[in-house]
Amino acid sequence: MKRYELINSLALINNATTYLEVGVENGETFNKVEISNKTAVDPICGFEKQSFVGNFYEMTSDKFFDEAISKNLKFDLIFLDGLHQWEFAMRDFVNATLLSHKKTIIIIDDVYPSDYFSQLRSQSDCLNFKKAANHIDRNWMGDVYKILPLLNVLFTQWSFFTIRSNNGQTVLFQLPRNAPLIENPKLESDFEDFLYGKLPYNFSSYEDLEHHLKLAFN
Repeated sequence: MKRYELINSLALINNATTYLEVGVENGETFNKVEISNKTAVDPICGFEKQSFVGNFYEMTSDKFFDEAISKNLKFDLIFLDGLHQWEFAMRDFVNATLLSHKKTIIIIDDVYPSDYFSQLRSQSDCLNFKKAANHIDRNWMGDVYKILPLLNVLFTQWSFFTIRSNNGQTVLFQLPRNAPLIENPKLESDFEDFLYGKLPYNFSSYEDLEHHLKLAFN
């Protein structure tokens, strides 16, 4: 399931009419999202604006969220694919919760690095090392995966499941959990935790995710 297919499928579950994408890049995902009112945020425009369908804000996500929160804007579905460093991803998520309502679905992209190089904090380091090692792919996820322990411990009012494909998407929705997903949870993590399966991904098939969302919203 491609990213836009996941988004469009989730939009049918909560009848989404408003969509926010942070980190739109060239619009590959955004332009295929079938939601009537779409908003994109990116500090650098990577596409032809005349071919773009939706509202585009050429600014940092911090600036956009500051303005959107002051206007009390709300979105049904939010896709976060900004700068691939955990602290920025975490800040985008926290701000996104302030633009949410009871049936908002938030998706955090690139939480499952494909290899050691892909999880480096610097994209240039990632690409240089992959080139030197003759890696075929040039994917970079950064260390976004490090926000999972934080979501697990600090945001128990949100339930989440992770789809493993396409470098991993963690899907969150407002359904309180009684406790963290794993025993002896911690807030900090590293690539060794990732390798040994110690992160609270809560992996799910799309079918199971859909089942839980329908239960939560009905």
